[in-house]
Formats: sequence, C-alpha cells, structure tokens
Amino acid sequence: MNDLIRNFQEKLIQPVSNRWTLVTIFSIYTLGLYRLLFKLNIKEAGGWEAPATFYGELYSWGLFSKEFFHSSEVIKYYSALFIIAILCWLILYKWRSLFSFIILLFYILACSHHLENISRASSHTGNVLGLSMLLIWLGHLWGFKDINERSLVNFSLRSTTPFVVPYTIRCFLFIVYTVSGFYKITQSGLSWVSSENIQVYLHYFALSKTGLVSLALESANFSLVLGVSILSLECFAFLGIFHKWLAYALGVSFIMFHLSVTYLFGWTFYSHVVLLVLTATPLAGYLMKSQKDRNLQTS
Repeated sequence: MNDLIRNFQEKLIQPVSNRWTLVTIFSIYTLGLYRLLFKLNIKEAGGWEAPATFYGELYSWGLFSKEFFHSSEVIKYYSALFIIAILCWLILYKWRSLFSFIILLFYILACSHHLENISRASSHTGNVLGLSMLLIWLGHLWGFKDINERSLVNFSLRSTTPFVVPYTIRCFLFIVYTVSGFYKITQSGLSWVSSENIQVYLHYFALSKTGLVSLALESANFSLVLGVSILSLECFAFLGIFHKWLAYALGVSFIMFHLSVTYLFGWTFYSHVVLLVLTATPLAGYLMKSQKDRNLQTS
C-alpha cells in the first residue's frame, strides 16, 4: 500500500508540457468571459431561506438593500474588470499570480451576484470553471512559478507544470458528474430513468421528432435504455479518477453525450466539453507530454 501511495505521489509531481498549461488557461478564461458576458442575467430575487453566497451574508447583515441585487450593471462592471485583469495578466508577467487571483475574484463575485437573484440556484458549469480558476491561481503560486518570470512564448517551451494540475481538473469534472447522477436519484429515485420521464422530456424539448427521437418516443424499452445509460454514466464517472485510459473512455463518452444533447435540444453552452478534451482524452495526453518524452519517442 505504501508503494502504491508513493508511486501515485511521484506521478502527481511529474512535470507536463507548459503547452497544456497555456491552452488550458486561455480556454478557462475565455469560457469564464463567455459566461459573464452572455450567460449571466438578473432575475427577480426569490424568497431566500438562508444566504447562499457572499452577497447573501452582506444582505443579512443589512449592508445591502434588495434593490442592489436587481442591478444588471453590477455584473457588467465585474465583467469589465475581469477583462482588464486578463489583459494585465497577458502583459505584466511579473504580476501574473496577482492578476490570476483578481480574475478569480471578479468571476466568483459576478456569479455570486447572479445566483443571489435565483432562489436556490446552482450551476455545474459555474462551479467547474470557478474551481478551475482557483486551481490556476494556486498553480501560479506553487505549480508553475516561472510563468511570472518569463514571456508566455518562453514559458510554453518548458515543462514545469506538475501533473497534479490537469489531474485535479479531471477530478473536478468527474466528481461533478457523479454528484449530478446521485442528485437525480435523491430527487426522483430510479423513476428518473423511466421511459415515461424520458419520453415526456423529448416530446416537449427535442428540436426534431425524427430519427432516434422518434424511436425513443415510440419505444418504451429504448427510452428506458437511454435513461439507464445516462444515469449510469454519471453515477460511475468518479471511476475516471483512478486510471488514465478509463478516464479517456469516460471523457470521450461524456463529450459524445453533450454533443448528442446539443443535437437534440439545440445549441447550449458546455464548458465541460472543452475541459474534458483538455484533461480526459488522448489529445490531452499528447498536449501534456514534455519535450523530453517526445524526444524519447522519436529517437
């Protein structure tokens, strides 16, 4: 057991290519920006059972009026500051750790303000992006510190990112999927996978009633298989944190799942697809390979 733990610890600290780091940072910041500009909006605040976020605590202390939560201008200000912080991160390389924290701060505050306006609202996408930005900031401090010492071009030629960074993001993703699966069970029991539930959802929300949708609407057995497959994929997603190739298989499966959902129900926003590509597919493995590993393969 001690040998297994030691081998696992050694694997986590092994360096991966900084190409992966830069591609991932740009992807996460771009996804966060898209979310701030196009996905967040102000809705009428519901009745709060308890403060949900930072703003809720301040409101409960009497430091904010309820009108503050109805202002869409606040999210616009945060989005503008988020953009400025990203530009400063690109240019002022000696201060990248500080600006990565500022980026995280304004993203969390904007999402917090948004969620306070929706009673008991939550967001898997927001959670994964927020956790990933937190990890990127911690990486600036301890994982790939030379990002503060050189240009991004020179940084990309090195391999100073520990494997623990991509591995942790992969764990975030698979744990979120697993929690989502068991949440469905706690809320609806196994009735969630019933053919009737799947058919009702397809009937009201599918863009087209042809092809596989038509088959699912006509066949209770096929609808049941769809429901069981989706719920099983989510509940057992956590297994992807234990083995690389199992992670790749689950990553590709979830990407196909999201693309299928987009095909059936129209275009929506899945940051999970991008992060799965970067952490749980063979392409991720290629991007992570250090220059030393590539030289050994070609020699």
